[in-house]
Amino acid sequence: PAVIQINPITNNTKEIFIIVYIYNTISFIFLFIIYIHINMNKFEKIFNLSLFSLIIVLVFSSFFYLFDHNHFDGFTIEEDRQDKFLNRIYFTVTTFSSTGYGDVSPKSRPVKILSMFLQFLLIITVVGSILE
Repeated sequence: PAVIQINPITNNTKEIFIIVYIYNTISFIFLFIIYIHINMNKFEKIFNLSLFSLIIVLVFSSFFYLFDHNHFDGFTIEEDRQDKFLNRIYFTVTTFSSTGYGDVSPKSRPVKILSMFLQFLLIITVVGSILE
């Protein structure tokens, strides 16, 4: 009889796992935003929105930290060795603030998907403040 080897984790399942993990994290963040808007007064909202933005930057910077320089256009090997986390924070802040200087851009599919989620959070934040 022929032996069939089954590798349960392929590149596609890893990408799907990362996407599902990110989706669940973002869902939690949206619920947190709704909670803040319902239960806080104006100054508490500003403080909590600042705290929320900081959390978003740190969470997405941590996600981007999982990817090496090959997933980005604009980061070199040497820059990644010296300031990898700082580079990921820079990329996250410029993406989340919609500044996007163009010096660094996503290159691989998973990083592009993460960047789109981050940009979508910005859109939700802006639309939420307009509707409020």
